[in-house]
Amino acid sequence: MKIFSSLNKNIFLLNIFIVLFSIPLTAQKLESDSLNCLKHNTTSIKTFFIPAALISLGAININSQFNVNVQKKIVPKDLNSKCHLDNYLQYTPAVLAIGLNAFGIKGKHSLGQTVIIYAMANILSNAIVYPAKHVTHEMRPDGSDDFSFPSGHTTEAFVSAEILRMEFKEVSPWYGISGYLMAFTTGYLRMYNNKHWISDVTAGAGIGIASTKLAYLIYNKWSSKLKTKNHLVQHTLLLPSYQNKQPGFCLIKRF
Repeated sequence: MKIFSSLNKNIFLLNIFIVLFSIPLTAQKLESDSLNCLKHNTTSIKTFFIPAALISLGAININSQFNVNVQKKIVPKDLNSKCHLDNYLQYTPAVLAIGLNAFGIKGKHSLGQTVIIYAMANILSNAIVYPAKHVTHEMRPDGSDDFSFPSGHTTEAFVSAEILRMEFKEVSPWYGISGYLMAFTTGYLRMYNNKHWISDVTAGAGIGIASTKLAYLIYNKWSSKLKTKNHLVQHTLLLPSYQNKQPGFCLIKRF
Protein backbone atom coordinates (compact mmCIF):
# COMPACT_ATOMS: atom_id res chain seq x y z
CA MET A 1 0.00 0.00 0.00
CA LYS A 2 1.36 3.38 -0.92
CA ILE A 3 1.80 5.67 2.06
CA PHE A 4 0.47 9.20 1.88
CA SER A 5 3.58 10.95 3.24
CA SER A 6 3.33 13.56 5.99
CA LEU A 7 4.64 16.28 3.68
CA ASN A 8 2.20 15.48 0.88
CA LYS A 9 -0.63 15.22 3.36
CA ASN A 10 0.14 18.65 4.80
CA ILE A 11 0.34 20.17 1.32
CA PHE A 12 -2.96 18.56 0.38
CA LEU A 13 -4.66 19.78 3.56
CA LEU A 14 -3.34 23.29 2.92
CA ASN A 15 -4.89 23.26 -0.55
CA ILE A 16 -8.14 21.90 0.84
CA PHE A 17 -8.37 24.74 3.35
CA ILE A 18 -7.56 27.32 0.64
CA VAL A 19 -10.44 25.96 -1.44
CA LEU A 20 -12.76 25.85 1.55
CA PHE A 21 -12.06 29.43 2.54
CA SER A 22 -12.27 30.67 -1.05
CA ILE A 23 -15.76 29.20 -1.50
CA PRO A 24 -17.36 31.31 1.27
CA LEU A 25 -15.51 34.41 0.06
CA THR A 26 -16.74 33.79 -3.48
CA ALA A 27 -20.23 33.20 -2.16
CA GLN A 28 -20.12 36.40 -0.14
CA LYS A 29 -19.08 38.43 -3.20
CA LEU A 30 -21.72 36.82 -5.38
CA GLU A 31 -24.38 37.56 -2.82
CA SER A 32 -23.35 41.15 -2.13
CA ASP A 33 -23.22 41.98 -5.85
CA SER A 34 -26.71 40.67 -6.54
CA LEU A 35 -28.50 41.08 -3.21
CA ASN A 36 -31.35 43.15 -4.57
CA CYS A 37 -32.08 40.77 -7.45
CA LEU A 38 -31.63 37.51 -5.58
CA LYS A 39 -33.38 37.99 -2.25
CA HIS A 40 -35.09 34.61 -2.52
CA ASN A 41 -32.25 32.73 -4.23
CA THR A 42 -29.07 33.55 -2.33
CA THR A 43 -27.43 31.04 -0.01
CA SER A 44 -25.75 32.13 3.21
CA ILE A 45 -22.04 31.42 3.40
CA LYS A 46 -22.79 29.66 6.69
CA THR A 47 -24.22 26.75 4.69
CA PHE A 48 -20.67 26.00 3.48
CA PHE A 49 -19.46 25.26 7.01
CA ILE A 50 -20.89 21.73 7.13
CA PRO A 51 -19.49 20.56 3.76
CA ALA A 52 -16.17 22.22 4.67
CA ALA A 53 -16.08 20.28 7.92
CA LEU A 54 -16.89 17.02 6.11
CA ILE A 55 -14.09 17.52 3.58
CA SER A 56 -11.61 18.41 6.33
CA LEU A 57 -12.63 15.42 8.44
CA GLY A 58 -12.21 13.10 5.49
CA ALA A 59 -8.81 14.53 4.55
CA ILE A 60 -7.48 14.30 8.10
CA ASN A 61 -8.40 10.60 8.33
CA ILE A 62 -6.65 9.47 5.13
CA ASN A 63 -4.75 6.23 5.83
CA SER A 64 -5.85 6.29 9.47
CA GLN A 65 -6.53 3.41 11.84
CA PHE A 66 -10.02 4.85 12.26
CA ASN A 67 -10.71 3.97 8.62
CA VAL A 68 -9.60 0.39 9.19
CA ASN A 69 -11.70 -0.02 12.35
CA VAL A 70 -14.87 1.26 10.68
CA GLN A 71 -14.26 -0.86 7.59
CA LYS A 72 -14.02 -4.05 9.67
CA LYS A 73 -17.45 -3.37 11.14
CA ILE A 74 -19.17 -2.61 7.83
CA VAL A 75 -17.70 -5.00 5.27
CA PRO A 76 -19.52 -8.37 5.32
CA LYS A 77 -17.54 -11.52 6.13
CA ASP A 78 -18.58 -12.94 2.80
CA LEU A 79 -16.79 -10.60 0.38
CA ASN A 80 -18.91 -11.96 -2.47
CA SER A 81 -22.00 -10.55 -0.77
CA LYS A 82 -22.13 -7.24 -2.61
CA CYS A 83 -24.91 -4.82 -3.54
CA HIS A 84 -24.47 -2.76 -6.69
CA LEU A 85 -27.43 -0.48 -6.02
CA ASP A 86 -24.94 2.35 -5.36
CA ASN A 87 -24.22 2.55 -9.10
CA TYR A 88 -27.81 3.70 -9.66
CA LEU A 89 -28.69 5.46 -6.39
CA GLN A 90 -26.02 8.10 -6.98
CA TYR A 91 -28.06 9.55 -9.86
CA THR A 92 -31.58 8.85 -8.58
CA PRO A 93 -32.25 12.15 -6.69
CA ALA A 94 -31.23 14.25 -9.72
CA VAL A 95 -33.30 12.09 -12.06
CA LEU A 96 -36.22 12.54 -9.66
CA ALA A 97 -35.74 16.33 -9.60
CA ILE A 98 -35.68 16.53 -13.39
CA GLY A 99 -38.55 14.06 -13.73
CA LEU A 100 -40.82 15.91 -11.30
CA ASN A 101 -40.23 19.13 -13.21
CA ALA A 102 -40.87 17.44 -16.53
CA PHE A 103 -44.21 16.06 -15.28
CA GLY A 104 -45.50 19.40 -14.04
CA ILE A 105 -44.40 19.54 -10.40
CA LYS A 106 -42.55 22.83 -10.52
CA GLY A 107 -39.44 23.39 -8.46
CA LYS A 108 -37.48 26.58 -7.92
CA HIS A 109 -36.18 26.57 -11.51
CA SER A 110 -37.43 25.41 -14.87
CA LEU A 111 -36.45 22.04 -16.32
CA GLY A 112 -33.75 23.54 -18.52
CA GLN A 113 -32.33 25.65 -15.69
CA THR A 114 -32.20 22.64 -13.37
CA VAL A 115 -30.26 20.64 -15.95
CA ILE A 116 -27.78 23.52 -16.37
CA ILE A 117 -27.23 23.82 -12.61
CA TYR A 118 -26.82 20.05 -12.32
CA ALA A 119 -24.20 20.09 -15.08
CA MET A 120 -22.36 23.00 -13.42
CA ALA A 121 -22.33 21.21 -10.06
CA ASN A 122 -20.83 18.11 -11.70
CA ILE A 123 -18.14 20.15 -13.45
CA LEU A 124 -17.18 21.79 -10.16
CA SER A 125 -17.18 18.52 -8.19
CA ASN A 126 -15.18 16.64 -10.82
CA ALA A 127 -12.62 19.45 -10.85
CA ILE A 128 -11.97 18.60 -7.19
CA VAL A 129 -12.47 14.83 -7.07
CA TYR A 130 -10.18 13.64 -9.86
CA PRO A 131 -7.15 15.83 -9.04
CA ALA A 132 -7.53 14.79 -5.37
CA LYS A 133 -7.45 11.11 -6.34
CA HIS A 134 -4.17 11.63 -8.20
CA VAL A 135 -2.65 13.69 -5.39
CA THR A 136 -3.52 11.42 -2.45
CA HIS A 137 -2.99 8.00 -4.11
CA GLU A 138 -4.94 6.28 -1.35
CA MET A 139 -5.30 2.54 -1.87
CA ARG A 140 -8.84 1.21 -1.98
CA PRO A 141 -9.83 -1.23 0.79
CA ASP A 142 -10.00 -4.06 -1.75
CA GLY A 143 -6.59 -3.12 -3.17
CA SER A 144 -7.90 -2.69 -6.73
CA ASP A 145 -6.19 0.70 -7.28
CA ASP A 146 -4.87 3.74 -5.42
CA PHE A 147 -7.60 6.22 -6.38
CA SER A 148 -9.80 5.79 -3.33
CA PHE A 149 -9.94 9.35 -1.93
CA PRO A 150 -12.46 10.91 -2.30
CA SER A 151 -15.43 8.75 -3.32
CA GLY A 152 -16.75 9.78 -6.73
CA HIS A 153 -19.98 7.83 -6.28
CA THR A 154 -20.69 9.57 -2.97
CA THR A 155 -19.85 12.98 -4.41
CA GLU A 156 -22.31 12.45 -7.25
CA ALA A 157 -24.96 11.15 -4.84
CA PHE A 158 -24.77 14.28 -2.68
CA VAL A 159 -24.75 16.57 -5.73
CA SER A 160 -27.99 14.86 -6.78
CA ALA A 161 -29.48 15.00 -3.29
CA GLU A 162 -28.71 18.71 -2.86
CA ILE A 163 -30.21 19.47 -6.28
CA LEU A 164 -33.44 17.71 -5.26
CA ARG A 165 -33.53 19.50 -1.90
CA MET A 166 -32.84 22.95 -3.33
CA GLU A 167 -35.41 22.61 -6.10
CA PHE A 168 -38.30 21.23 -4.03
CA LYS A 169 -37.67 22.28 -0.42
CA GLU A 170 -40.49 24.82 -0.70
CA VAL A 171 -42.85 22.18 -2.11
CA SER A 172 -42.15 19.63 0.62
CA PRO A 173 -39.14 18.89 2.88
CA TRP A 174 -39.65 15.18 2.22
CA TYR A 175 -38.13 15.50 -1.23
CA GLY A 176 -34.84 16.63 0.30
CA ILE A 177 -35.02 14.00 3.04
CA SER A 178 -35.57 11.21 0.52
CA GLY A 179 -32.71 12.48 -1.63
CA TYR A 180 -30.31 12.55 1.30
CA LEU A 181 -31.38 9.08 2.42
CA MET A 182 -30.42 7.80 -1.03
CA ALA A 183 -27.12 9.67 -0.84
CA PHE A 184 -26.28 8.25 2.60
CA THR A 185 -27.19 4.78 1.35
CA THR A 186 -24.84 5.23 -1.61
CA GLY A 187 -21.99 6.18 0.71
CA TYR A 188 -22.69 3.23 2.99
CA LEU A 189 -22.77 0.79 0.09
CA ARG A 190 -19.41 2.07 -1.17
CA MET A 191 -17.94 0.94 2.16
CA TYR A 192 -20.05 -2.22 2.30
CA ASN A 193 -18.76 -3.22 -1.13
CA ASN A 194 -15.20 -2.63 0.14
CA LYS A 195 -14.52 0.10 -2.44
CA HIS A 196 -14.07 3.07 -0.11
CA TRP A 197 -13.03 4.03 3.39
CA ILE A 198 -15.25 6.18 5.57
CA SER A 199 -12.89 9.15 5.02
CA ASP A 200 -13.46 8.87 1.24
CA VAL A 201 -17.22 8.88 1.73
CA THR A 202 -17.18 11.76 4.23
CA ALA A 203 -15.09 13.98 1.97
CA GLY A 204 -17.16 13.01 -1.08
CA ALA A 205 -20.33 14.11 0.68
CA GLY A 206 -18.81 17.48 1.52
CA ILE A 207 -17.53 18.04 -2.00
CA GLY A 208 -20.91 17.16 -3.51
CA ILE A 209 -22.86 19.53 -1.26
CA ALA A 210 -20.39 22.42 -1.59
CA SER A 211 -20.16 22.08 -5.39
CA THR A 212 -23.94 22.20 -5.74
CA LYS A 213 -24.33 25.23 -3.49
CA LEU A 214 -21.61 27.04 -5.41
CA ALA A 215 -23.26 26.09 -8.72
CA TYR A 216 -26.51 27.72 -7.55
CA LEU A 217 -24.68 30.90 -6.54
CA ILE A 218 -22.87 31.14 -9.87
CA TYR A 219 -26.03 30.43 -11.85
CA ASN A 220 -28.07 32.98 -9.90
CA LYS A 221 -25.48 35.69 -10.52
CA TRP A 222 -25.26 34.81 -14.21
CA SER A 223 -29.03 34.76 -14.68
CA SER A 224 -29.38 38.05 -12.78
CA LYS A 225 -26.93 39.75 -15.12
CA LEU A 226 -28.70 38.28 -18.14
CA LYS A 227 -32.06 39.58 -16.92
CA THR A 228 -30.58 43.02 -16.37
CA LYS A 229 -29.12 43.02 -19.87
CA ASN A 230 -32.41 41.93 -21.42
CA HIS A 231 -34.25 44.56 -19.41
CA LEU A 232 -31.98 47.28 -20.76
CA VAL A 233 -32.39 46.03 -24.32
CA GLN A 234 -36.18 45.80 -24.05
CA HIS A 235 -36.56 49.20 -22.41
CA THR A 236 -34.13 51.22 -24.50
CA LEU A 237 -34.71 52.48 -28.04
CA LEU A 238 -32.25 54.39 -30.22
CA LEU A 239 -33.84 56.42 -33.05
CA PRO A 240 -32.40 58.77 -35.66
CA SER A 241 -33.44 62.43 -35.22
CA TYR A 242 -33.28 65.68 -37.15
CA GLN A 243 -33.72 68.93 -35.26
CA ASN A 244 -32.72 72.51 -36.15
CA LYS A 245 -31.16 71.21 -39.35
CA GLN A 246 -28.86 68.99 -37.28
CA PRO A 247 -28.95 65.20 -37.70
CA GLY A 248 -28.47 63.04 -34.62
CA PHE A 249 -29.87 60.25 -32.49
CA CYS A 250 -32.58 60.18 -29.87
CA LEU A 251 -32.28 57.75 -26.96
CA ILE A 252 -35.63 56.71 -25.52
CA LYS A 253 -35.50 54.86 -22.20
CA ARG A 254 -38.61 53.48 -20.54
CA PHE A 255 -38.58 52.98 -16.75
